[in-house]
Amino acid sequence: MTVTTLRSHDELKALAAAGAAELSWDASAKEVIAWVSRNFETGAAAVACSMADAVLPALVADQLPGVDVLFLDTGYHFPETYATRDAVAENLRVNIVDVLPRNTVAEQDSLLGKNLFASDPAQCCALRKVEPLNRSLSGYELWFTGVRRDEAPTRTNTPLVVWDEKNGLVKVNPVATWTYEELISYSDENLLPVNPLLSQGYPSIGCAPCTNKVAPGADPRSGRWAGTSRQNAGYTNEHPNYRHSDRAGRRERHRNRSSLAQRPRKLHRGPTRPSAPAEELNSWTCSNPRPSTSSVRWWPSLSVPRCCSPAARIRWSCCIWHQGVLARQGSFPRFARGYGPQLPRGHRVP
Repeated sequence: MTVTTLRSHDELKALAAAGAAELSWDASAKEVIAWVSRNFETGAAAVACSMADAVLPALVADQLPGVDVLFLDTGYHFPETYATRDAVAENLRVNIVDVLPRNTVAEQDSLLGKNLFASDPAQCCALRKVEPLNRSLSGYELWFTGVRRDEAPTRTNTPLVVWDEKNGLVKVNPVATWTYEELISYSDENLLPVNPLLSQGYPSIGCAPCTNKVAPGADPRSGRWAGTSRQNAGYTNEHPNYRHSDRAGRRERHRNRSSLAQRPRKLHRGPTRPSAPAEELNSWTCSNPRPSTSSVRWWPSLSVPRCCSPAARIRWSCCIWHQGVLARQGSFPRFARGYGPQLPRGHRVP
């Protein structure tokens, strides 16, 4: 259903501000959708659904029966995703709208090269997701999304109701406060259609070429655009201040820095240091062998003959391995012959 007369942006902005003030930060999904039903007609609203599950369309259809559900048909979806879309159309009181890009996959390959998703995923998302969605939203005053605060650090501060400046309409996130477990529990209790990939290691489902399985306990969205810096398709408009207000993200970055700081330090004051593999170091010999062995923390897997006397090591007249250790420790004398390990006379590297 197409709305013939849309309210102005100023009116919709005022409504969005009023809704954000009226609803608490952790208002329930039913309360959020009830606010929408009081202020918007059914034909003025649309639901964006990736068909990972049917929770959001079901929640909205309870109070806005016949609402339009927008499915971005990129041409790259899993077969299970298309099957879930068909099940939603058959079992829920919604109107499925397939939002198509301007070009088919074959046409895009001929224009921009085959497998654009691999060579330029940002452009592929822009052409097959962002532009089609922006075009389809032009006929609505409000749209629902299934963004949740627990999905990623960039979504921790997702509001329930906000003005979407980019698309020029009100954006509502009814399940922002839900967890993944609550979503699955609601789907099971109400016997809703669900994408079978969710139970196969895909907690976040997008296009097949750009979606990988996620390891247990990992970020649910880490399987999306794996190997790239992308975190979303570009149409969700995540909170602009997340870098300053997301404590979880800061803690994660701090843990990453701490893990780097805990790695063994490589102390070296000279211009060179040993770069040969461990097997070569083990094969080097010395004229003063001793039977005992020792290992160093810089090379935990490396065991070598403890072959030289302390005096010889200090004078740098020992084997190449000990010279390398001294160089790494920075314990060699400043007046020694050079600032890097040297090969003793009569010794050759194999």
